[in-house]
Amino acid sequence: MHNSKTNSLMEKKAIEVDCNIPKSVLIDFVLAFVTVFAVEHFSTFLYIPNLGNLL
Repeated sequence: MHNSKTNSLMEKKAIEVDCNIPKSVLIDFVLAFVTVFAVEHFSTFLYIPNLGNLL
């Protein structure tokens, strides 16, 4: 009985760690996507006047 209790506690701890890691990875992906989107979005505004000046 003691072994099964410790095993269930170990499984719970492992499940909690597995749930926390994808959440942080998902947040990192969202931040990276937003950063890339913002850079592309603002760079288009910066490049359009430059093209207008060249033409």
